[in-house]
Amino acid sequence: MNYFIILTDSCNLDCDYCEGGSAVRMPPEIEYDLETLHAFLDKDPEPVLVFYGGEPTLRPSIMAKILDWGYPAVLQTNGLLLDSVQREELERIHTILLSLDGDKEHTDGHRGEGVYEKAIANTTVLRERGFTGDVVARMAVPVGTDIYKQTMHLWETGLFQRIYWQLDVMWHGEQDKDEVKQWFDLLYEPGITRLVDRWVTKMERDGVVEGWVPFSLPMHTLLTGKPTFIRCGAGHDHFSITTTGQILFCPICPEFEFARLGHIDSSEPTELVDVKVPGEPCVSCDIRWVCGGRCLFANHAKPWGEDGYLLVCSTIRHLVNELEKNKGRVARLIDEGKIQVDDLLLTDIHDSLEVIP
Repeated sequence: MNYFIILTDSCNLDCDYCEGGSAVRMPPEIEYDLETLHAFLDKDPEPVLVFYGGEPTLRPSIMAKILDWGYPAVLQTNGLLLDSVQREELERIHTILLSLDGDKEHTDGHRGEGVYEKAIANTTVLRERGFTGDVVARMAVPVGTDIYKQTMHLWETGLFQRIYWQLDVMWHGEQDKDEVKQWFDLLYEPGITRLVDRWVTKMERDGVVEGWVPFSLPMHTLLTGKPTFIRCGAGHDHFSITTTGQILFCPICPEFEFARLGHIDSSEPTELVDVKVPGEPCVSCDIRWVCGGRCLFANHAKPWGEDGYLLVCSTIRHLVNELEKNKGRVARLIDEGKIQVDDLLLTDIHDSLEVIP
């Protein structure tokens, strides 16, 4: 299973999606003995660790100590301190998920001046510093984003092997649902249509399956007919460990009682599997077998109510419909031997990717 290890709740940025970091989520520093964590992880025969925060690179000594245990590891980071991560640590990390939202103007407008250039510069030199794994662009997509423009910008840097995005909607009470719907209708969904066509056209022209996560994995499901669990793994085989040692189904909601599943000093990994699953409307949804169910926190909390939840779901339905329209084009390429169906899986290692935007 995958475990998000929250090394600190502190961050060196003040992004507007996080409401200025004003929410008190958990103690800023780890309060449990690391050996308690080690003993808990050792009960899982195949643990994968995801270093998370806050910003995990703010606590390099803790990360280094945990890496010494030898488990496969992923790093989620804003990239500003990647140049301070030691070569021996980089060599033990198999995937880096880098939070960047698009071009300089767009990223800096939400994350702060100079963030884009620093993160890009640090990503550029990763290979020189001994990193051999994938670098994944992890985009936040606020209302008004031109998803086609920003996705293509990051992809065309050539720095990323995979890319995915998450919608910054429904989390903020002051967001106007009519404005969100207008953005969906006029810019976001047309952008998804263009991106799907561009992605399939690249396969047809060059026989290359680009690592566009929200398209690739659902397309694999559409072609094979094999239903999926919740795509991000939350509550299924992905869990989070807070700075107090509490176990959550997702790292974004430590303040909610329904997200708490146990504690590392008293829980067994085998007790966690599927202890929290999506409820309605996902249970009855006709495309759940492809989608897997939306964000588990949003499903249980429904901060915008049922209507707001379905409004965001409409974008997933649009995405799946566009993939369905293009399924025949991809199937022909497989039949011709130009690509293999399992090329769509992108990796055989679960890297904590959030497939469904």
